[in-house]
Amino acid sequence: MKLSADPLYNRIPSFQKTQNAFHAKDDSPEIRSEVFKVLRTLPIRAQFVLARKRVRTFRNTFHSKEGAFYDHLVTHLFKRSLHLAQENYICFEKRGSRARQKPLTDAVKKAAEAFSDQYGTGSAARVSVHCQSPTGEPCLQAIDYFLWAVQRMFTKQEDRFYKTLEDQIEFVWDLYDTPKYPNNIYTSKNPLELKKFSPL
Repeated sequence: MKLSADPLYNRIPSFQKTQNAFHAKDDSPEIRSEVFKVLRTLPIRAQFVLARKRVRTFRNTFHSKEGAFYDHLVTHLFKRSLHLAQENYICFEKRGSRARQKPLTDAVKKAAEAFSDQYGTGSAARVSVHCQSPTGEPCLQAIDYFLWAVQRMFTKQEDRFYKTLEDQIEFVWDLYDTPKYPNNIYTSKNPLELKKFSPL
């Protein structure tokens, strides 16, 4: 998209930030509309694990450590898919100046171990984990839009953005929606709809 040459877009106050990297939360509605149109044409498949904020679980299980909680979700996400490819290139968004590559790599290794424990077989897949800023990795910009659409679905009860990308989303696992278990994993066979998940 050559938005920077179009006065309809390049005169939007937030466009300077958009030129550095697309970010669904910060981009103007006009920009978001254009990005969603492009995303629908790309061969992208997305998978999500989300967790409701439960203070007791956060304190008791993860000792109030955000990194440990995030790594737990990473393990749940990848234990379902690492074995599907011979080589996995995993790129996380770099956050701040904290060194997170080793804990994230460990979380991915736990995912492989969890798969092995569950199915009694190991995976020969090669895995490499990297941390990058969205500016240097377009795939992070794309997944940011997918995440934003999922978030709007759950927090704003607004499904139009999710429905726009639904065919490219393989699953959404609402991990702690225990009242809905075992139907808290949404796939093409169990589509995510506003009336299905428990209120936040």
